[in-house]
Amino acid sequence: MKQNTTQAHQVDPNVFALERTIEQMEFELSQASFGGDRAKVPQLLKQLKEARRIMAKMTGEL
Repeated sequence: MKQNTTQAHQVDPNVFALERTIEQMEFELSQASFGGDRAKVPQLLKQLKEARRIMAKMTGEL
């Protein structure tokens, strides 16, 4: 998968930025889950799912 992502970087420079955004979203989700702010979890999951869908489209993994 990393190889596909690297190839996508050559095609679309926005992939790198989206990868960083997804990592940050995963961190926020982890913080909300274990930090007790469970009210945020459903919204964060929805946003993360959408970001991953967009990433799959950008890298051709869909």
